[in-house]
Amino acid sequence: EGRPSPGKELFQALIKILTEKGLVELSEVRQMAERLVMAGQDLNGATLVAKAWLDDAFKERLLRDAGSAAAEVSIATSNPNAPTVLTVHENTPRVHNLVVCTLCSCYPSGLLGIAPSWYKAREYRARAVREPREVLHEFGTNIPESKRIRVHDST
Repeated sequence: EGRPSPGKELFQALIKILTEKGLVELSEVRQMAERLVMAGQDLNGATLVAKAWLDDAFKERLLRDAGSAAAEVSIATSNPNAPTVLTVHENTPRVHNLVVCTLCSCYPSGLLGIAPSWYKAREYRARAVREPREVLHEFGTNIPESKRIRVHDST
């Protein structure tokens, strides 16, 4: 984490001025940044989920061996920067799964695009483990108390 770079400080100051003057909303800046980051990228994770929703046999294969199931539809799941094994967890009426990297903020960018900045924040990573229900609520996902939240560390 440490001290922000001069470019980051300049960016933060500029955004502060623009939002305080009412020239732009912070949500607009965030949406534009996300569109720029995602431009031209395939979101292969969505393809896997949609296929699993529509094809029960594929869903079973995906849950059993995600890498092989993804390969069936020509989706590579390996990370070029580190050896990884894709694992898929199914949310059920009793369990909601949350995946977080507590060590290095690794993220399956080949499947989901570039990681959002909050995912890499030390505070998010720590709180997602300590108080997952509250963190999910802050993102607009309300999990009933009767449902268990299982946190998986992706490292």
